[in-house]
Amino acid sequence: MNQLILIGQEANTFSIQVDGTVVAQSESVAGLLAAAQQREVNPLDLDTGASVRFDLSLSAHASVLAALHPAPELLDQLYDQWEAAGEPNDFGLDQPPKIETGVTVDDEPWGWIYIPGRDEWQLIPVRSSKPIFELVLAFEGASMTSGVVFDTGLRRWPTSHGLSWYLNPDDGESRLEVLYEVEDWEDVVLAAVEFDTWPWCPRGNHPIEDDVEDDVDGDADEDDGWVIRFDMDDSVFSERFIGEALTKIWTPCQRHAKDEDLSISVDGRTWSWNGSTWVPDSTSE
Repeated sequence: MNQLILIGQEANTFSIQVDGTVVAQSESVAGLLAAAQQREVNPLDLDTGASVRFDLSLSAHASVLAALHPAPELLDQLYDQWEAAGEPNDFGLDQPPKIETGVTVDDEPWGWIYIPGRDEWQLIPVRSSKPIFELVLAFEGASMTSGVVFDTGLRRWPTSHGLSWYLNPDDGESRLEVLYEVEDWEDVVLAAVEFDTWPWCPRGNHPIEDDVEDDVDGDADEDDGWVIRFDMDDSVFSERFIGEALTKIWTPCQRHAKDEDLSISVDGRTWSWNGSTWVPDSTSE
């Protein structure tokens, strides 16, 4: 059933209109969402072909987008299609899967994506997103224990919408978050790298807190199979911020701090350690 849902604000009043009829009003976004939920049919539960249009501020827009959910009669269909497609094991490698039911947001097609951790569905734009940050920790030894330890990253649409993920195949832990109206992409990246694992020594290839003083030659932990893969879009993030993020992840341990030629490649560009942070090589592409 195609419906036109207008969600806007006039003066100090927020309202939801369905096909020209006001169905909920409030002086706050929270009150508006509560009023919608109290109706026998929640106007924010979207049926097939629903068209949603917004006239709201940035923060209010994000709150209402997060409250949009499939109509109850669509849920079985969505779960069946999701199971038929097969659960993805890495959102960072390809476009995130989405199920289209004809829903549009501000005249753009959007589709439903399943959030396993919360067992709920959220809308994301159908058009392609772009990976702008990814960090993978993997063990690539010769044994059967080889594999990805975790993969975390961030995708971005041409709008201010984003998608972040965290996957740990070893223990099955995963996190997938739809980000509506991101104001600061740097904050999202810094939150994604806040792990006890960091920082690692890029030469010794171990967490610097595991530095062992009696291993004077620094050979015990060299080339042990641990690999960190890092990528960040320099068209989105400044050189200053990329250097800051790299420093959170890689910092030479005491044994290797004075090593020469400490360098890291990020998206084909070489970054060198200057004693306190990573700086880009002006001669690299």
